[in-house]
Amino acid sequence: MRLLTWTAALAVTLVAHPALAATPSDGADAVAGLMAIGILIAAYFFPAIIALLRGHHNTLAIFLLNLFFGWTFFGWLGALIWAATVVQRPTEYRMVHDERARCSKF
Repeated sequence: MRLLTWTAALAVTLVAHPALAATPSDGADAVAGLMAIGILIAAYFFPAIIALLRGHHNTLAIFLLNLFFGWTFFGWLGALIWAATVVQRPTEYRMVHDERARCSKF
């Protein structure tokens, strides 16, 4: 019975709220809402974006950590710290041509 009461009270509140009233709009509210959603998504995936822009060698792992555990503060903070760590570049190996090796005493 209490659930029905709370549900009815919530429905009345939502219907009576002035922001939900059927008033003509020029679409600015929709644009502002979409911009706010875009900003929130960018803030949520900020660690993954940083890793991608820095060319981090573990970008996929950082993205997955951010995706699945970013909703917790510690998961988001861990992904951000990981994205800020040193980027390891692959080691370049060069063949050095040494003339002394070709000259033999025999």
